[in-house]
Amino acid sequence: MKLTTKIGLGALAALIAVIVPVMAFAGWYPDRPTKKWDGPLTTGFDQVTFNSFYNTPMYGNETEFFDGKQTGQGPFYDNINVTVGQEITLRTYVHNGADPSLNSAENNYRGIARNTKVKVGLPAGFGTKMNAVSQVSADNAQPGSVFDTVDFTSANGTPFKVSYVPGSAYASTHSVTQMPLSDNIVTSGALIGETAPDGNVPGCFQYASYVVIKVKVEAVPLKVQKTVAFPKQPFVEQVDAKAGDRLYFKVDFKNEGTDKMNNVVITDKLPSQFEVLPGTTKLYNATYPDGHLIPDGALFTAGGVGVGNYGAGINGYILYQVKVKDNTQGLLTNVACARSTEVPYDTCDDAKVKTPEPPKPQECLPGIPVGDPRCTTTPPPVTPPTTETSVPAGTLPDTGLESGLSAMLGMTGISAGVHAYRKSKKAAKDVVTSKNRK
Repeated sequence: MKLTTKIGLGALAALIAVIVPVMAFAGWYPDRPTKKWDGPLTTGFDQVTFNSFYNTPMYGNETEFFDGKQTGQGPFYDNINVTVGQEITLRTYVHNGADPSLNSAENNYRGIARNTKVKVGLPAGFGTKMNAVSQVSADNAQPGSVFDTVDFTSANGTPFKVSYVPGSAYASTHSVTQMPLSDNIVTSGALIGETAPDGNVPGCFQYASYVVIKVKVEAVPLKVQKTVAFPKQPFVEQVDAKAGDRLYFKVDFKNEGTDKMNNVVITDKLPSQFEVLPGTTKLYNATYPDGHLIPDGALFTAGGVGVGNYGAGINGYILYQVKVKDNTQGLLTNVACARSTEVPYDTCDDAKVKTPEPPKPQECLPGIPVGDPRCTTTPPPVTPPTTETSVPAGTLPDTGLESGLSAMLGMTGISAGVHAYRKSKKAAKDVVTSKNRK
């Protein structure tokens, strides 16, 4: 069920002027008179009005007329979890609620909606949670337009965008199945109709229709890949290392889209168990084929390092060297992220360093020295002697419950600072030359 948000007509025009990645509103609007369908004898409205009945056997609540699903999968929903590569079918239900008696010549055909259009506004840019807006309008409708939304949420936290599939728009009416509609449906709007896309929609349930489009869920075109290597060894996703070892970390980034990426910024969330060796952090790209020195520590700040603008298909990388600190134990994860003016969301990748686990304490039986094969890591249980105690009739043993045993674990949502974590990379095959590994 959508959050039912009703917006005044005065503010509505400003809201519809721009579709932004994360919408500030959701649900259907504007507020308008609605009517309960109470059987075949229910009368319609005294004017053209769209999707204003509820309790209908055909659709239910018509005010929530826009929904979607993964193409070919299950029922339609108001909220859709999406992953990159999916195709989504979006559906708009259209019903002119004018009483059918108004379709006649005796009533000057005032029940027929004129210049009826459906327009689907898709979210611009990239995000992890966005929505699309469907608008049904007619020149003689009251109100002139009605709106409803569908929410998209990334199933794995990876930023995405949605793109219209050209040629996918059609309408299914009682007269025509899959009537092709104009691709203008995602720009200025597409005319619809009962027998042809002529904009004429009579009032009555028998003239209700579904308008369908398809969209693709696409990945952020700014890619990042994090790898690690010992000096003069191939870069990989994970290495085994120990305290005192020196390692190289590499952050590859590339514009895999068709548009220029401006003001690309790289950040690196380096675990504290690594010490960055001074003067080893360098940027390599077409402008700096031999490397450009980056100030020590700048890459590892919250603001990261700006690495310039990159046209379609252009790439670069950052290389730096670290030393594993003493007393380092366990699995360490190093995360690098990239963003740009066009993609204001972090897209991230990681590399891992596995260091020796701390030794488990060893215990021995009395009289057996540590290291003896008979030692055990789990000492045998000791059973204390027990004595029988009589309890007077009518009393209960003291359980200590009156002292109060209460432990409550609260869970809080994490929103700020969570990077869009994506794990889809292949093993790096390139080896940085010894000239770049000082």
